[in-house]
Amino acid sequence: MKSIYKIKSVQLVLSMLLLSVLLPGVCWAIEAEQVSLGPINTAFAVMLKGQEKSYTVTSKFYPDLMIVGLVVYGSGNMVVTVTKTDTSGELIGVLQIGAYSSVYEQESQKYASKKGITPCTIQIVGRFFDYGYGVIISGLLASFEEGPHSYKLTISYS
Repeated sequence: MKSIYKIKSVQLVLSMLLLSVLLPGVCWAIEAEQVSLGPINTAFAVMLKGQEKSYTVTSKFYPDLMIVGLVVYGSGNMVVTVTKTDTSGELIGVLQIGAYSSVYEQESQKYASKKGITPCTIQIVGRFFDYGYGVIISGLLASFEEGPHSYKLTISYS
């Protein structure tokens, strides 16, 4: 039995090291605020009840995507906010997969998405029970202006 635990532990450690090499943004996601440069940015957020994390995404190109892997502990509501108010006429969006979102039909769905035209603040709400995991993808989808483009992604869990 001890050898099984050792093998599982080694597999977990090696997979985390491999992820940190492939996705360099994962190593920096422990900080409260992360600044990422590039057209595709990655992070990993572990959220406890009452926490909030912010990411500033900057790129010279579009689509300018931010992919955040997410693990939450405890039942609660997660609010994802994407804000871009410094320009006008750009298409921005956010997609969340993995939480049970509150929708108008009062059904539990495992995804939610919204889009808007800047200047705007778009917000999606998800509900987790006990614990959960998911992915948040946000991005500047279309722009007529030259870069650098910048927007802010905020995740709060209460």
